[in-house]
Formats: sequence, C-alpha cells, structure tokens
Amino acid sequence: MICLARAARNKLTLKSSVEELRLFFSKIQVVKKTSSREECPLQEDKSSLYFAGVEPRVAVVNKIDDEPFDEDFVYVKSLVLSDKVKLPNDVGFFIPCACTSKCDGCHEGSANYDSMGHIMVNRGVPVYECNRVCPCGSLCGNRIVQNGRKIPLEIFKTRSKGWGLRSTINIPKGTFVDEYVGEVIPQEDAEQRGKFYDMTGRTYLFDMDFHITDDNDETAQYTIDAYLMGNATCFINHSCDANLASYAVYSDSMDTSFHHIAFFTTRAIRAYEELCFDYEGLPGVKEVGKYAQKLTYEEGSFECKCNSIQCRKYIRM
Repeated sequence: MICLARAARNKLTLKSSVEELRLFFSKIQVVKKTSSREECPLQEDKSSLYFAGVEPRVAVVNKIDDEPFDEDFVYVKSLVLSDKVKLPNDVGFFIPCACTSKCDGCHEGSANYDSMGHIMVNRGVPVYECNRVCPCGSLCGNRIVQNGRKIPLEIFKTRSKGWGLRSTINIPKGTFVDEYVGEVIPQEDAEQRGKFYDMTGRTYLFDMDFHITDDNDETAQYTIDAYLMGNATCFINHSCDANLASYAVYSDSMDTSFHHIAFFTTRAIRAYEELCFDYEGLPGVKEVGKYAQKLTYEEGSFECKCNSIQCRKYIRM
C-alpha cells in the first residue's frame, strides 16, 4: 500500500536534528539534479509543458494559479533498483507458457485479459504475465503491463489537492493506465526516508506488499520511492470513490516479494476526469445507504479532500 504516514507510526527520535534533516534533503537535491540529465527532460511548446521522449504524451498544465511545476522532477519509464536491491537472475526459476502467440489463459489456468487487453482478474488476485523464457512474442496478449502505457496523460493543478492526474481521452473500464515506478529500495531505507518525507507533508513511498496478509507477520521487503524519480502516477490523488485500482503484476522476477504495481480503471472514465485510487486500500468498507461509513480521526490518519458522496472524512493508514 502507499505509505503516507510512516512518521505518524514511527516518530523521529530526539537524536534526529534539524541538521540531519538539512543534510538529508541536500543529498536528495544533489541526486535529483544529477539524475535530471537523462532522456526525458521537461520541455515546453505552445500549449503546455511536456516530457520529451515520453510516448504517449505526458503534459503538465496549471490553469489554477502561478505555482510552477518542479523542474527537478526526474521522469523515468521503469523501475530503478537501488544499489542495495539485488534480485536473483536465474531463468531456471521461471515457468514458461506453452503458447506461441495469443496466450489465452496459459498462466494459472485462466486469462488475465480479454481480447481488448482489459483486465479480467478480480481485485486482490495477482496477475502473472508471460516472462522472458516464454516462447510467445512481444505482441502476446498476456504482456499488457510489460508493453507499457497507451493512454496520453496530463499532470494538472487541482483547486484543493495540489497536482493531480487525468487522461486526455476517454478510457474504457478495465484498461491499463500506467505502472507506479521509481527507485526500488529495501524496507529499512523506506522507514528512514519516510520519517523525513512526512515532516515535509509529502511522500511517494509505495510498498510491494501484495504477498502480505493478515495471517502472517511479514513486512514488505521492497518499497518504490518516487520522490527522487518517478512517472505521472505519483501525482494520482486519493478518492474514497476511486476510478482506479492497483494490481500486483509478476513478470520479470520469481521473488514473491517483488512485483510491479499497475493501475487499471474500475469503470469507464471520461476525458479530463481526474484519475484517483483509494490510498487506504479498503474496498470492503461498510456502507450505510448511499454513504460510506464515516471514520473518526486517529493517529496516523489524514483528512480526506475527495469530496465524493462516499467520502470517509479521513484516510486511515
């Protein structure tokens, strides 16, 4: 799940000082400026800012106020492993499909996608796409997430929630929108970074924790940190009535604790409608009539600003 409240759960110790905070963010800014010399710089045309080398287009617009977009934001197209993350690369652990083209239902006995590439798997069920040892090609229908985003996106300034994300075209239900990417770091680094990020009120940590259930005591081994580098998905805001859902997608690693996080639409979405998902990840929240059960404030929660009829008032993390 996305981690917006690590500091609330893990208070900074008295040893943590203003000087430590200053040094921490100074180091981050050096990394960001160094990383910004890459293949997707922010450029400008007559209509908007956009990221060069990114297709379909990802634009940046602000028609609300004069706040500039962060020019140091580093756009990356895929996950970037930190020096501390080493994944096994033994292809002997991969299970190939027996298909040569379409791959209809060859993994786990059922199809992940329909003929239009729309997700058919229920929320909470992992998606196993074809991998590097499968005999099928890149056009295989079971490589939707691997083959990347097909939807043009726009990062835009909202009236009350900072920057948000929307599509410039209509999107059918079940469509893959994009993958959450950034730097993959070990859990211990995520805990430390989260303490500092939450002091600024902004954090982009998303745990790879699909394999963790209420029945085990495990914690996520890896976390995606999109503070240093990321893509448009780190601007997706929360809504208690979300139109996106996140799925764990396995393809290039047999490590159950390492998976991709992909966003699919839960209903048809109109062009320029804001894209949102539920940060809390509680699809079974009890409803009373048309209204979701209202939550009361507790430590580690944030006031919700989604303003939907299903709003729970607070995001409980």
